[in-house]
Amino acid sequence: MHLLRSYRLGEVYKIEEMDERESLELFSWHAFKQPSPKKDFATHSTDVIAYSGRLPLALEVLGSYLSDFEITEWQNVLKKLKRTLNDEVYKKLKVSFDGLKHVTEKQTFLDIASFFIGMDKNVLETLNRSTQLPTPQISLLEDKSLLTVDKNNKIQMHVLLQAMAREIIKRESSHTSVRVIGNVCVCVILRLALFEPKLYDVFLSFRGDDSRSKFVSHLYSSLQNAGIYAFKEDAEIQRGDQISLSLLQAIELSRISIVVLSKNYANSRWCMLELEKIMETGRTKGLVVVPVFYK
Repeated sequence: MHLLRSYRLGEVYKIEEMDERESLELFSWHAFKQPSPKKDFATHSTDVIAYSGRLPLALEVLGSYLSDFEITEWQNVLKKLKRTLNDEVYKKLKVSFDGLKHVTEKQTFLDIASFFIGMDKNVLETLNRSTQLPTPQISLLEDKSLLTVDKNNKIQMHVLLQAMAREIIKRESSHTSVRVIGNVCVCVILRLALFEPKLYDVFLSFRGDDSRSKFVSHLYSSLQNAGIYAFKEDAEIQRGDQISLSLLQAIELSRISIVVLSKNYANSRWCMLELEKIMETGRTKGLVVVPVFYK
């Protein structure tokens, strides 16, 4: 697309994505060597179409991959695919990511895939300009088909590209979730804090001494060391049937809430009330909610 623009060609036509019938036919040729699924495989084939997001490359790879399995094995294979991106699909999709020339381009792609799907393009570009980080234009990623902008000017991305981004972060992080947050989220938090200053950059929501001692304290220290002002509840805070006014204000005056979902989080009425307020603030005042799952 960049080449076309350099020659000042005025019209660029977007190729329409495949419909369900076309997707099913393409998948069937690779999975069954015929234009439609075998009788007993119809439902599972439809599930694959949904999982692939109708991406031709994925349909071809997955069709060939699943052709070696009996129907009794398909369900387990599909469950595995929903947890982890197929390795062959990952390798082929990652070619586009590896083609990005600069680290900042790759980091921007990962940021968008993780946090900014559905955001207005103009708002995101303003956010990028508000930092001192050298950030490539959104149009560069759009030209490389790593994201799209819909008719409402919202940033969108194919579901498998989002899955690829998650897989890249997971594979390239050699430590725990804290390392992932350190490498990816901290950069995003700093950008958001600069874009719309609040009293707190981050509100930490968690439950219990277990997550406090083993995870939250480490996370809190890492944020503070990175210059990110985080609100963390005191251990002695009084908890009752209602959230205190000061805690409600802290939620509303934060730009981001990191919700540490530990094993017993949902057992706490206090935590559920707090989470309800966090989600409400996200809907009404633009609070960004980042869930972290902790065992």
